[in-house]
Amino acid sequence: MKYFKLLFLTIILLKSLLYSESYFSFKNNLKFADFLYQEKDFNRAITEYKRTLFLPSQNKKEKNYIYYKIALSYYNLNKYNTSFNYFNKYLKFEKNMKNRLKVLYNISVIYYKVKNKKSLIKNKKFFSNISNTNLKTKYYTLLSLNYLRDFKFKKAKKYSNLSLQKDKINRLILKYKSTPPKNMIISAFLSTIIPGAGKIYLNRFWDGLMSFFLIGVTTWQSYDGFSKDGIKSTKGWIYGTIAGSLYLGNIYGSIVGVRIYNYQIKEKLKREINVQFKTYFNIN
Repeated sequence: MKYFKLLFLTIILLKSLLYSESYFSFKNNLKFADFLYQEKDFNRAITEYKRTLFLPSQNKKEKNYIYYKIALSYYNLNKYNTSFNYFNKYLKFEKNMKNRLKVLYNISVIYYKVKNKKSLIKNKKFFSNISNTNLKTKYYTLLSLNYLRDFKFKKAKKYSNLSLQKDKINRLILKYKSTPPKNMIISAFLSTIIPGAGKIYLNRFWDGLMSFFLIGVTTWQSYDGFSKDGIKSTKGWIYGTIAGSLYLGNIYGSIVGVRIYNYQIKEKLKREINVQFKTYFNIN
């Protein structure tokens, strides 16, 4: 009788394990990972999605879904290279052309983010002849912005004509065409010929005027000292040294000023692009 009860309990236990859905089952684990993703807890979502990949009961479609969600999670964490790798894993198994094009657009956004310009341009072959007008125009918007942020206005305008955001892009082109990046050689040359001219070239009029005034005054004082006391003039050497230092600093400052000016202009354009075209970088 004792052994019979033991056997009966063992059968009941095995049955419950075999037929009841475990808390850690594939289905429940995937639901939990999706919940974490919706809550924007992307790090924990990635952990759960990866754990789900090792659980049984998944088919190719479910596995690809997990790859896709992991890729999106990494993208939202700004880990673009890892996101790119998981999108490529997705493409290996996805046969549906509509889904493939969506992922190829997402990859194009990553190329834009990491400034992989060549690969972004190469992706044009996937979008040039597709019937999906929305995806096509979104890609050309991305391509136009890629040229715009490098101040390549002709190409930016060319591709903006294929975008639904033509007017918005063209306004930015007109705005930044009037304030293009400055040339370092021109700035240095101007400051060499006329002290302070390089700074005026960078729209820093008062800085340029101050440089011209200080170098002019110290140079005159040096000249005055040498004119009166000759080569042994203490005044001449002191003011001459100051004038020479200011002159060289004026040239160097003009070179550095170009770097700062161009950086500020590019960052300003980048901010405007990110604000005005935010939806183009929100992949899903």
